[in-house]
Amino acid sequence: MSENRVLRRIFGPKRDEVTGGWRKLHNEELHNLYSSPSISGMIKSWKMRWAGNVTRMGEKRNAYMILLGKPEGKRPLGRPRRRGRSARQCHQGLQEACGESALPYRTVARWVKVFDEGRQNVADTRLPGRPSVSEEEVYAFSMLLESDRRHTIRELARETGLAHTTVLHILKERLDMRKIASRGVPHDLREMQKWLRYDAARNHLERDNVRPHAAQAVADLFDRWGWEVLYHPPYSPDLSPCDFDLIPKMKEPLRGIRFRTVPEILQAGDRSIRTIRINTRGAAKGILRLPHRWQRVVHNAGDYTEGQ
Repeated sequence: MSENRVLRRIFGPKRDEVTGGWRKLHNEELHNLYSSPSISGMIKSWKMRWAGNVTRMGEKRNAYMILLGKPEGKRPLGRPRRRGRSARQCHQGLQEACGESALPYRTVARWVKVFDEGRQNVADTRLPGRPSVSEEEVYAFSMLLESDRRHTIRELARETGLAHTTVLHILKERLDMRKIASRGVPHDLREMQKWLRYDAARNHLERDNVRPHAAQAVADLFDRWGWEVLYHPPYSPDLSPCDFDLIPKMKEPLRGIRFRTVPEILQAGDRSIRTIRINTRGAAKGILRLPHRWQRVVHNAGDYTEGQ
């Protein structure tokens, strides 16, 4: 649906000054009703059918004035309107515009009812009572993750005494964290971190910054072998072959096995590594996938390439 058709449905017909009859607005008249390209883009991209939805978007004040019939100082026409449509008609219009992603009929009917009762805001009202997750619990979680980022969800639930779903809610919704290559990392990278990832991807990185890997003994060994050490950006397990390829291959044959002693763990890990070394084609997949991952980082302007 074009933006002109959307605007015609919002503003309705116009009375002709000569004949006195009603006619549709011309395209030029529609565009004269507003001048902000961002508002035009909002109406075009969201394919507005009823006025309440627009308050969810960016320029709330200007868009709200347009949908109220008060663009550029014109007289307001009242609260958000359905223009005489029933809930069923509104639902059919949403299905035409949004397809399968349209709201269900019961939701549309509920919103039509509350708008008829005078409501003008589509944001959820704050519920009374104590919040499901307190700030103290969120702070305790952040401290646990600062001490050890390798905590599993079960371990966090056991240490805090909270339910598994509550732990997931705190990690994803309150702390903005997600799992990247078997690690929890910040959901939003800072601009400097993105630039570091972007620059490193262009320079073909190869070694991560884990402390044993960056030790002086390892650096001396690389110098003796004549290997070039390239820069690896922080918080980038999705660019480390050990994290996204080697370690998952080592863990797969050990899944579900219970070990009683540390030597048993070391022996099992050694056998797993030997199995990977025998299958040379499988061992090289992580290295061979690096150029593709570098390209994805450059394409994403430094943002994460996994978990999207």
